[in-house]
Amino acid sequence: MQRKPKSEIDQLTGRCLAAFVEAGSLDLSLDHLAAKVGISKRMLIHYFGSRENLEEAAFALLEERLRATFRAECSLASAWASRAFTAARASSASRLRG
Repeated sequence: MQRKPKSEIDQLTGRCLAAFVEAGSLDLSLDHLAAKVGISKRMLIHYFGSRENLEEAAFALLEERLRATFRAECSLASAWASRAFTAARASSASRLRG
């Protein structure tokens, strides 16, 4: 039996994560989760091996997305702080000279 490519598994993981987020809980039956993501319960287990593996994959994806978001926000904050510091230092230097 041929396995799905990693990109398709990643898309399926994303759809499962979206279903968990929409429900506000991990407390979805596999039947309900399968219906939400458009795949059979049997195929969910086939691709992930177990419900626990599916939840771990969804949490790993969530963590990856959160880290990417925070990394981007930290980069913006760092750039802003650097510009603000440079401007403050220039202003301070001109007051000392003047």
